[in-house]
Amino acid sequence: MATSLIFEKQPKNRLELIFSNGFRPLFICTALSALILLLWWISYLYGYFPSPSSPFTPLAWHSHEMLFAFIGSAIGGFLLAAVAKWSGRAPVSGLPLILLVSCWIVGRIAISFGAGVSPVLILVADSSYWLLLTILVGREILISRNYRNLKVVLVLSLFTLLNSLFHLNSFTTPLTAIPELQNYVGRAALMLVCLLISLIGGRIIPAFTGNWLKQQQLQANPKAPQSLPAPFGTADITAVIATILLAFCWTLYPEAKVTAVIAVIASTLQIFRLARWQSLSTLKEPMLLSLHIGYAWIGIGFLIIAVSIFSSTVPVGAAIHALSVGAMAGLILAVAARAALGHTNRLLKAGKLMTAAFVVINLAALTRILASLFPTCLPLAAVLWLLAFLLFALRYLPILLSPAPHQTLPK
Repeated sequence: MATSLIFEKQPKNRLELIFSNGFRPLFICTALSALILLLWWISYLYGYFPSPSSPFTPLAWHSHEMLFAFIGSAIGGFLLAAVAKWSGRAPVSGLPLILLVSCWIVGRIAISFGAGVSPVLILVADSSYWLLLTILVGREILISRNYRNLKVVLVLSLFTLLNSLFHLNSFTTPLTAIPELQNYVGRAALMLVCLLISLIGGRIIPAFTGNWLKQQQLQANPKAPQSLPAPFGTADITAVIATILLAFCWTLYPEAKVTAVIAVIASTLQIFRLARWQSLSTLKEPMLLSLHIGYAWIGIGFLIIAVSIFSSTVPVGAAIHALSVGAMAGLILAVAARAALGHTNRLLKAGKLMTAAFVVINLAALTRILASLFPTCLPLAAVLWLLAFLLFALRYLPILLSPAPHQTLPK
């Protein structure tokens, strides 16, 4: 089924269409950055392409761009579309959205080609996207008095702060004396995304699942008792609290045994939370199943964090990529696919290309975890990642660049 309410105005031209809602240009940025950044990184690692002319080291560049650029554009696209629904207002569009996307693009240029440029200019160019996104989302929430979603503004403010902190090694300040500052920031940003998934994914996944199950069960047997996801309750709250606690501990004490114990607890609570959402009932619906599998990777990633602390044979990179590829990239594909269809009043059906993309991104996650133990698997993991996002681009770029079925562009 499609969404029943849409706020996009009738576009006058292609440019106005693209910038009529944040999900359109920012999901395009997500798809392109997933392909370009990973292709550049793997080509550099194997000597086929030079490293970025970045103010960061190549590894720091890779970490920063995947967290704050690729994932950042997906977060922006989702939130700008979602906040219109939360607030009941027209979506952010036109010049403010053009400025936001321009900030994202300028940030990518600064980070990839800004070696030798003033660190202050690089910082301003790169952080402007997060600052403006926070302002735009916060403005919509405040105007609509939708105060219960102010926690999203807090999360965006933390992203803005972390993105700025990532740059401190480029400055001569006392803080640059902190060893591995960018690693601290990277872990914090990764866990902040996990927290955002716990907060928002914990709302939308059971809601979408419940709506679909109601339809299926009514069609099959209207009089039969319905098996629906459990309502929000203590299990959800404790899972979120455990995730927050793990975020603090793993950021500051990544090798401490107490961190491993908390990781096991957080993993158990997240998996238990997911088990209450009727995941097995979605096996025949790829658009929903992909959401459940993506969320499952949170629990898996937390468990691998614990294993990596207790066992030196399992590198922490396995946990990082379980979370970043399995949970984050997997959920980005699932949520972007659903949002692009829903916000343009199209049927919520995955189709063959996206079903394949969902399968491939999970294979990429598994292969990338293996690559932490067996580096020869790394090229295969990269190919699978690129294939997943190529399939997404082939399926969704035409949708993102085209009018909704009820819209037409002037000749």
